[in-house]
Amino acid sequence: MERPILPLELLDLTIEHFSNDRATLLAASLTCRSFHQICQRILFTAYRLSTRKAEDDPLSPPQRLLRTLETSQRLALCMHTLIVGDVSDKGNLTAQNRLFDECRRPLSLVYACAKNLKRLEINAPLSTRGWSAIPIQSGLHRHLGQILSITHLSLRNVHTVWLSWLSTFPKLEELCMERVSFTSNSRLERRFDAGSFPISPKRIRLSLSQRSLDQFLHWICSNPNKFNLESLEELSAAPDSRTYSIQSVTLYHLSRLPTKVHTTLQRLECSLIGSLNAPSLNTNSCMDLSQLSNLRFIHIDYTVHAQWQSLLLPYEALAAFAGWLEGAKFCPNLKVMTIRLKTSPHLQAIPELATILEDILVEFNIETINLIFDDKYLENPEAPHIVLEQLKGQFPRLKNLERFNLTLATPARKTQFPSYYDR
Repeated sequence: MERPILPLELLDLTIEHFSNDRATLLAASLTCRSFHQICQRILFTAYRLSTRKAEDDPLSPPQRLLRTLETSQRLALCMHTLIVGDVSDKGNLTAQNRLFDECRRPLSLVYACAKNLKRLEINAPLSTRGWSAIPIQSGLHRHLGQILSITHLSLRNVHTVWLSWLSTFPKLEELCMERVSFTSNSRLERRFDAGSFPISPKRIRLSLSQRSLDQFLHWICSNPNKFNLESLEELSAAPDSRTYSIQSVTLYHLSRLPTKVHTTLQRLECSLIGSLNAPSLNTNSCMDLSQLSNLRFIHIDYTVHAQWQSLLLPYEALAAFAGWLEGAKFCPNLKVMTIRLKTSPHLQAIPELATILEDILVEFNIETINLIFDDKYLENPEAPHIVLEQLKGQFPRLKNLERFNLTLATPARKTQFPSYYDR
């Protein structure tokens, strides 16, 4: 009598439940040949090169990966996501720099093996590295066919990136950049332009300095033949750790987005700051929210600068912000509005701010209104429920509505956008 054998399809489904548990997958891969093949396929779907390596392994992590892919075409074809470096690693900068340098030569060969690579994430050490050291730069303009399949690109801590280089990813759907700076050179731009195609991203996530943010937005608005935004669905423009918040000039650049974006954009996230030197937004030169006919989600971070801890926030700044936000009332598909106020709950401006916001928000007939207060200035962090009740008392007309949520902010992430590997 033959022993019953489970179909491989059922084994696949069972083991895939552990796709986020790498320790279990590694242990299961040593159980039997069938498990070994299934677990390896899952493990190599998303692969991260980090500073960790076996002590007795003479090969560096990128060299070991290249050796594996060269000897197993099956695993090479399984790789869909490749992450270089660890975005949350605060350890030895020397080891991080060494890993980054070791990647440059082998990875150009890894790209040739991993023909199904879709997501590429480059996390430079926190000391930042130049674009010329990125382990994808070598031979890019001559062999575009090696990376045409990449649809998701993330860059972190990389400086002097050539803007035209981004247009060498013609299938790009998502672009994520944190703490990245840009440069331009007419000679190199002509070289990239000769072999590049227009890209049509659906999602753009930016966490840049004010200068880099404005430089990038100006470039994409001024080069529609390289950067086609008519398919854009999500746009996030947030400050990096060195920038307090974006200014009105950024909203001016957003107002220059192609008219087609008004009908395609579904999610908008941006940060604003009230300023004593420039207390009001020039709504005539800002993005008109009422024109975003397909907008479903909007998230706004509104910051009160630390120097105002003992000052009343100018009424003009609050009124201008509320007036700009009021345009969202005319978005027919809007479902969720989130406003995060980065200020102290005990600031003198809170009652005035609450009154102005409540006058606007109570008129929004949408599914959810989220109001979030940053809790880093809490005087009594052990009693957040008391602070919440005090804050809700500032919104008497909103607090009893089912669609209204008021919460305290969770601790800030180490990065604005999480790594694909850590999601």
